Amino acid sequence: MTAAPPARRRTQVCPGYSIGLACWASSVPLARMAARTTLRCWGLPKETAEGVALVVTELVSNAVRHASLANLESPERCHLMLELTTPDTIRVTVYDSSPRRPVLRHPGDDDTSGRGLYLVAALAANWGVRPVTDGKAVWAVLKAGQQ
Repeated sequence: MTAAPPARRRTQVCPGYSIGLACWASSVPLARMAARTTLRCWGLPKETAEGVALVVTELVSNAVRHASLANLESPERCHLMLELTTPDTIRVTVYDSSPRRPVLRHPGDDDTSGRGLYLVAALAANWGVRPVTDGKAVWAVLKAGQQ
């Protein structure tokens, strides 16, 4: 009996994963779980999946907070997209219906909020915002093993 070959990391670029979410607080853990599961399926290291999950958590949380405020009469939707653009580069994009651009803040030790984009900027190789029809897209690019 021969041993199975060791698992190897995926070396090809994947088409991506996307999920539409209601802009409700309960969507945040769903998005985080989807990110972890997707990166595990892509064969990326656990440390990378955890960094991406944290970025997803922050970006979806911001979308939930701001897009739901944009229209209180109906549940807005946001959209999470994960792309493996190279074998070790992950692009996270969260679309929402609010045109309000997020602002990177530098919170003080006693501040109780404002750390989300600060964490995204610390974990990502690059991040930004672009306007889209009916809202905006906030994106971040992470490198496997960089977290």
